[in-house]
Amino acid sequence: MQASTQTRYSYSELEALVVELQKEVNLLREKNRLLLHRQFAAKSEQMTDDQLSLFDVGSPKPETTHSTHHNNNIVVLAHHHKKRQRLTFSKDLPKRRVEIDLDEHDKTCDCCNTPLTKIGEDITRKIEFIPAKVQVVEYARLKYACKSCEDTIKRPALPSFILPKSFATPSLLAHLIVSKFGDGLPLYRIQQQLARQGVHLPRSTMSTLLLKAADQLEPIYELMKKQVLSGPRIWTDDTILPKQNNDSKRNKIMQARLWVYIGGPLKDPPLVVFDYTNNRSSKWPKDWLSDYHGYKHADGYTGYRSLHESDNIHYVACWAHVRRKFFEASQLTKQAGKAKHLLDDIQLLYAIEKACKHFSNKKRKAYRRQHAPNIPPKTSLGKAFTYLLNQWHGLIRYLDAGHLTIDNNLAEQHIRPIAVGRKSFLFIGSDRGGRAAAIYYSLLASCKSLGVNPYEYLVEVFGRLPECQSDEDISSILLSN
Repeated sequence: MQASTQTRYSYSELEALVVELQKEVNLLREKNRLLLHRQFAAKSEQMTDDQLSLFDVGSPKPETTHSTHHNNNIVVLAHHHKKRQRLTFSKDLPKRRVEIDLDEHDKTCDCCNTPLTKIGEDITRKIEFIPAKVQVVEYARLKYACKSCEDTIKRPALPSFILPKSFATPSLLAHLIVSKFGDGLPLYRIQQQLARQGVHLPRSTMSTLLLKAADQLEPIYELMKKQVLSGPRIWTDDTILPKQNNDSKRNKIMQARLWVYIGGPLKDPPLVVFDYTNNRSSKWPKDWLSDYHGYKHADGYTGYRSLHESDNIHYVACWAHVRRKFFEASQLTKQAGKAKHLLDDIQLLYAIEKACKHFSNKKRKAYRRQHAPNIPPKTSLGKAFTYLLNQWHGLIRYLDAGHLTIDNNLAEQHIRPIAVGRKSFLFIGSDRGGRAAAIYYSLLASCKSLGVNPYEYLVEVFGRLPECQSDEDISSILLSN
């Protein structure tokens, strides 16, 4: 019988092992605190204004909308209570006037019985809700025949419809699109709404209508894509779009993707276009931007690396992502440290952006160059500083031109509604459904960006699209910034 062998450690080896294990324990504790903070703590990333500056730079000149607190040249934005939102009425809302008059016997003076004279009126406004109305449109084509030869019968042709063999009108299609992709309603809820109006429309029929209508919108989508790629800067990001997987040997749900691309000519607001893919391969953004020349706002996703190394595309990194990493690092310590110091300097950068928000592109570029710190930090603070240093050239790229932005928040704002849809209809059924979703999200997001009513726009598009014969005709109904 062999005796068990035991490893013998010297005192110095045991001491080193304890130190190593203690580092691992501290790291696990830090990860646990961070996970608890992400799960239960407030999402706001607001910080106090009593930390020191890491960069030794001058502060920008105070604007009339800012108050300054000079603490090592840090500019702190003034705190303003949010104004209470008030009820407003659109000027386009129809109005119904209800006149309330005195009885005839009350139109005399109580003192001298002299008839009273009208001197004005007091207006009290109330909101009245009128439920949606569904009606059937009957197209009656009058027929004519020749009584002499009894061989000739004539009748007028039907108008051109976006789906000729379907019962759906432009208004019904627009309602389905806006309800599902704009308001995040699943089809069964839309089915319930229509049933209350006396229309029993199966969900399978609604799905078919949405797929066929998306096919008709392809020309508009392609022109929107060209317009986005024609500009000198693009914001991009991606988000998960769960897709049903018919392969029995794999998970029932797979993670497809929607990629957002925001851009166009140097006019605000820009157009928004989504692209659907069935995975997150770097091949997709590379193909989409293969002919693009200009600046690209994006996060630190490694799949963009080949694009960042291209001579045609200049990567602009996101300071909001940097700030989030340092904010999380600062929440794990009770005392002010390097993370909190750097947060103050990032706050200074955003104060500069707010001060020059309404400047021209040329003036904004000069203002940034004058006031924004341009010295990279030489210290290190774990993953946060590693991220900062790896992204540094992209982070200072926004100083190159006034039409660039300090972060990629614009792209993130436009993919947020998709998360609402994920919670409502859970997944898409096919790649064709994903393509349709990309088209609809593109149109709705662009309508929102441009301040256009999406329902009214889609009704007009579906009404005019059957008559379009060329790209020029389609361009006439294209959303434009």
